[in-house]
Amino acid sequence: MLTREIPRHEWQSYFEEVTRQLTVMTVDVEVSSATMGSQPELTAVQLRGLSYDPHDDAFSILAGSVEHRITAPTEIFVEEEPRGLLSIQVIDGEGRQHLARFTRALPLPSPGRAMP
Repeated sequence: MLTREIPRHEWQSYFEEVTRQLTVMTVDVEVSSATMGSQPELTAVQLRGLSYDPHDDAFSILAGSVEHRITAPTEIFVEEEPRGLLSIQVIDGEGRQHLARFTRALPLPSPGRAMP
């Protein structure tokens, strides 16, 4: 596993590419800060996409019918492995940490094939 910071000038193109290659997976999102501790925001919701809008200076996690929007992000870190993205940590302008963890869906057997 590799954790690295994505430079700001790459945010939009990086997350466009991740979204283009998106497979079926779910996402858990928690927000933490020194004043409120750690609070779950989303739990096991199907991920639809990730984006950064430079005009609004906002990072969005689209999951199910919800958009988790982070305004004025200052840093974005990703944890990657050869199979893809494992997690994203976004630090917002107020110092809150938004952590998104991804889980891939298990493949289903072909129709008519029993599971071992």
